[in-house]
This record gives sequence, structure tokens and C-alpha cells, in this order.
Amino acid sequence: MLQTAINLNSAAALHPAILTAASAPSAGILQTQQLNIHYGLEQRLFDINISIAERQVTAIMGPSGCGKSTLLKSLNRTLELTPGAEVTSGSVYFGELDIYQSDVDARAVRKVIGIIHQRPQPFPMSIEENVLFGVRFHQRLKRSQRQLLAERYLTMAGLWDEVKDRLHQSAHQLSGGQQQRLCLARTLANQPQIILMDEPCSSLDPASTERIEQLVQQLKNDYTIVIVTHNIAQSRRLADQALLMMEGRVIENAPAAQLFANPTTVAGQDFLQGRIG
Repeated sequence: MLQTAINLNSAAALHPAILTAASAPSAGILQTQQLNIHYGLEQRLFDINISIAERQVTAIMGPSGCGKSTLLKSLNRTLELTPGAEVTSGSVYFGELDIYQSDVDARAVRKVIGIIHQRPQPFPMSIEENVLFGVRFHQRLKRSQRQLLAERYLTMAGLWDEVKDRLHQSAHQLSGGQQQRLCLARTLANQPQIILMDEPCSSLDPASTERIEQLVQQLKNDYTIVIVTHNIAQSRRLADQALLMMEGRVIENAPAAQLFANPTTVAGQDFLQGRIG
């Protein structure tokens, strides 16, 4: 079997078994099997079976309320932070490890599979402290190390040149687009393998949206990216693989170019032509 490429420090914290996690290339780095999710008594997701390819951009599309964000949050166990939300059956596999096993550390899962939320969520601290927030939980850093790491991840997020002279100012002084890139830098500093993005551009202006899209295209060379978006044009620009959801179910799942050219369901055709939104 082929060993899945996993950061060993992160993997060891996640679960010892992940060090030998393996999957065939066609299986994907992240998979769900018969995943069902309830919010209280109401079922929100029904028998979800998807496979996320490594180092590609996978877009999850669909109308409001169809379960896109619920699915995304289930992929790194941030869903369980929502009161009443529960995976009632099925599995989510990272390599060969079911991340919902009782002995798997959820915090370590969220480190290896990071998430960027719909609205920027900078912490009430300096720009530098935001970037290094997760790193400082795991190691002591000298001042010179802090500066080097902050520069590295802010550069990767396309923000360094804009903030290098005010690293010790509050992150809340940044614009919305800058705050979202700061959150990306903070996620990258945790050295994830997978980055989940929940409509990351929905509250941004066109220029900031374009910058985020450019970063997504650059980052997929080194990271697996899953993005929820209501913007069909954005999916066309970014996605290698695309999923379409309706009423808690995945109704289309194909290479993006194929899905956009030839959706296989009437609902898929209606959504892509703007008759459902």
C-alpha cells in the first residue's frame, strides 16, 4: 500500500495508527462513508459518500440550507462544537483512520485539517500573536523564531508586505479581506494537510475575493482544499472536483469541468442555470 503523506508530528498527536495510514490514490485523502448527521431530532445529512482528492480544490455547491456547511464542519470535527449537532452514523476517514473514533483527539484533527470560516475571526490580540496562536501551544519560541515564523506564514497568505511594520498592532485594525488572510496564515502555521473553507469570500469585496482565489490556486500545490461556495462562477474558476448538494444529499459529484458541462440530474441543471438558488 502507498503511505499517505502526513506530517508525522501532527499525526502522532492525532492517533498512533495514522503513522501507517494508507489508501490507494483513487480513494482520496479524506472520505466519508454513509455519513448521517442530525441536529436534535432533525436529520440534516443523508448517507453522504464522498472522496476528496489530495492536492486538488474540491468545491461543495448548493442552495442555502442544503447542508454544505454541515458537511464541511463534519470533515474536521468542528461540527461537534455546534449544540445539538451529531454524527449519528457513518464515518469520516483521513487516510485509513476514522476521525470519529473515541480515542482520536478532536483538537489534533482540527490541527491537521484546518478550517477558515465564513466571516473572519481574528483573535483579540496582535497580528503576530494571531499567526502564532496555535504554534505556541506546542513549543516555546524565541523572539527571533516568532518573527521568522510570522513572516513565513503571512507571506504564504499574501499579507506580509501589508502588515510587516505593524505586527504588534491589534488584528482588529485590519480590513475584512486582510483579516481573512490573517486567519489563513494562522491556519497555515499549524501545518495542516487539508484546508477547509466555508464561503470564505461571502463578506469580502471583489478585490479581496480575487486575492483569496489567487491564494487558493497557489496553495493547492501543497495542500488539499475543500471550499463551500454559493458562487457558481467561483467554483468554475477554482474547482478541480465539484459536489452539488440538495436537501442534505449529494446529487452530483464529478470532475468540475464535467459537472458544469453535463450535470446528470434535472436539479443539477436547474441549479447551474440559476433556476434554483
